[in-house]
Amino acid sequence: MQEQKLKINAERLKETIEKFADFGRTEKNGVTRLSLSNEDIGARDYLVSCCKELGMSIKVDDVANVYATMAGSEDRPPLVMGSHLDTVKKGGRFDGVLGVIAALEVARTLHDHRIQPKIPFMLVDFTNEEGARFDPAMMCSGIISGKFERAQMLQSMDSQGMTLERHWRRAVMRAMRPIDYRKRPLIWKCILNRGRCSRVKHVRSALLRASSAW
Repeated sequence: MQEQKLKINAERLKETIEKFADFGRTEKNGVTRLSLSNEDIGARDYLVSCCKELGMSIKVDDVANVYATMAGSEDRPPLVMGSHLDTVKKGGRFDGVLGVIAALEVARTLHDHRIQPKIPFMLVDFTNEEGARFDPAMMCSGIISGKFERAQMLQSMDSQGMTLERHWRRAVMRAMRPIDYRKRPLIWKCILNRGRCSRVKHVRSALLRASSAW
């Protein structure tokens, strides 16, 4: 197979970052997009629409994590890349969402060049990763990794006394039927913290007991 040197579309990436920032943009150009708020639901819906345009299949698990999969030429567990769309109050435009947008740009670049990956490529958006609305942080990635109990986490309440379960049902019903927990192979997560970009890490992960879309 002939190797190809591919470049992402930097201008499109920049525009996508700004588009997602519109979901909860603040006066000083930050973002407030608390988990499963109207702003978060809007961003999730937009993400799904972008992925569907690329022919990716969309599934949502029973804690509202979103998975978009580009089929591979081989029937193998996918390479998973992503992060989260939710933010803290008056957060930045890059933390969390950068990992999701980077995964989207990878999928778009493959689609631009009409390349089918050898193994499936999966984008993931984890629910309530920041923990700014529902305690604790990294909740739904923690549930699928076995760190937290799903039933207990669904009873977590926000400052208005609303449970995660109530908002979870809204998010899932807007999408599709939940899927069950299965094994996940390899996770890539790109994050931007405290003004520095962390290395993209490939982790044969803590998420081996994962909720997935295959």
